[in-house]
Amino acid sequence: MALKEVHFGSNGPHYYDDTDTYDGGVTMKGVYTTGTMRVDGTPVHANDVARLGDIGTGLVSDAITVGTGSDVDIVLTFDANTNDGILTWMEDEDYFAFDDDILMDNSEYIYFGDTSSSIRHDGTNLEIADDAAIHLETNAFTLGDNTANDIVLTFNSNTNQGIMTWKDTGNTFEFNKNMTVTGSNQVRINDVNSRISSSTPGQLEVRGNTHVIIDVNGTSRGTFDPNGLAVIGRMIATNYYSGDNTKGLESFSGVITNLTVKDGLVTAAS
Repeated sequence: MALKEVHFGSNGPHYYDDTDTYDGGVTMKGVYTTGTMRVDGTPVHANDVARLGDIGTGLVSDAITVGTGSDVDIVLTFDANTNDGILTWMEDEDYFAFDDDILMDNSEYIYFGDTSSSIRHDGTNLEIADDAAIHLETNAFTLGDNTANDIVLTFNSNTNQGIMTWKDTGNTFEFNKNMTVTGSNQVRINDVNSRISSSTPGQLEVRGNTHVIIDVNGTSRGTFDPNGLAVIGRMIATNYYSGDNTKGLESFSGVITNLTVKDGLVTAAS
């Protein structure tokens, strides 16, 4: 027999045996009632009952279980005056669902897998860190807050730093370093038929589907088309080699005012 005491204010003690059974053999654990128990007042002794109406002052336990082990979602509701908050354990889906915003303090991290993969805010910037790689799996990704500001993407390595900037007022991209297109890859302009490439090291290939126009300071100075090259204005050549000295110029120096390249033949007049 294990007698326990229950005190109701100054009335008591009242004794019960926590080894007794009820409802067909269920062992009594603590105080049992068929009605509603309300506990008020500040706990004083170590064995005082936790106050359900004033739980914010402390629920002292190293392990708390919420739920009955049933096949239902478990809901924890924070019932305040202006706004309520709800935290739900989605039992079948196997995740927590929050019905409101979550605010992390600036000094705290959210870790994923281990402490080397994290998200935090340092008070100024949002930091996303990983010791391997970060994958953004989406079909559309937007940078910018839709304001009249340049958008800067910085590649911060050890020795050099690369910066790509979208210039809002200039409507252009700006790169602070050189760009390299490797191998047979191309820089395509408007469509696949207008492109710049270098299939052979040291050889630059500029291709257009109908024409390639030479433009100097907004003024057209020449046009390549299927019939050959037409030069508008004048052209200065020094030791120009035609590629076939039996059909045209082997070398030429001076100001060219009329240059024609057609069917492998190069002719010029100064």
